[in-house]
Amino acid sequence: VYVPLPTGVRVPLVVAAAQAGKHVLCEKPIAPTVEEALKMITACRENKVVFMDGTMFMHNPRLEVMKAVMKSDDFGEVKRVNSDFSFYGGEHFMANNIRGTTTGPALEPLGSLGDLGWYNARLSMFVFDWALPESVSAVAHASKDGMPIDISCTLNFGAGKSSVWTNSYDAAFRQYAAITGTRQTIELTDFCLSGDTPDGKGSSTSCSFRVVRKSGLNQNDMLPESEAVEKKVNYAANQEVRMWETFAQLCKSPDDQEVKFYADVSLNTQRIMDAIMASVANEGSSVLLSSKRKASEV
Repeated sequence: VYVPLPTGVRVPLVVAAAQAGKHVLCEKPIAPTVEEALKMITACRENKVVFMDGTMFMHNPRLEVMKAVMKSDDFGEVKRVNSDFSFYGGEHFMANNIRGTTTGPALEPLGSLGDLGWYNARLSMFVFDWALPESVSAVAHASKDGMPIDISCTLNFGAGKSSVWTNSYDAAFRQYAAITGTRQTIELTDFCLSGDTPDGKGSSTSCSFRVVRKSGLNQNDMLPESEAVEKKVNYAANQEVRMWETFAQLCKSPDDQEVKFYADVSLNTQRIMDAIMASVANEGSSVLLSSKRKASEV
């Protein structure tokens, strides 16, 4: 069962599907709060069905190639992630779309954070080997009825590692990410909706990323210098198709560890959303996250 309904009405339907023995692919953010998310994931676990969220870029082979670069000695220790995901909605969007109208708090209470920041959070977790941050802080620069419209977030992963991102319905379209190591950097201009197609529509079967192998000032510290290479990744089906293929394979032949992974990563992403919203409510104060990391431990 595919559940693309608004976040605010999704939970009872996912629980009902699980109780009917149906595997569930759920759109994101998966729930208004982590407590609601846990109801869905627990129902799926108890009824031995798959729960996966619709974070499509996770299924792009580019991540495997990027991870190999990040694990190399040349890249050095991964220290931080900087990313932006935004688009300009304008008056029509804010007046007519459920993410911006006054029905928004009931249907999409997390605003641009849930709609866009879910992807930034997932990218951050991927970079730091699926760990949860130790703490988060965030500031909403603009809100509507409690929904973040424009927000900046900082995640502290400990040991000098961090992720900083922005989301907005009030800024030009941008889906940029930079992953910085002690020696090299990976840059993407399409970290979520990847690649280009000839007609400019949809997701393609190829994409790339840039590895900045050398950068800094020249020997006289007067002019910047840089050396970079573009790495292209080709694949037979786009990331959306690959997501559905992975989901179908798990439904057909469940792998217990993989099923647990997808449920855990969904719940942990929701926990980051909750902590960010708590920080916003407390004027940007740092919010600690529990060390518990799996759905079965919460």
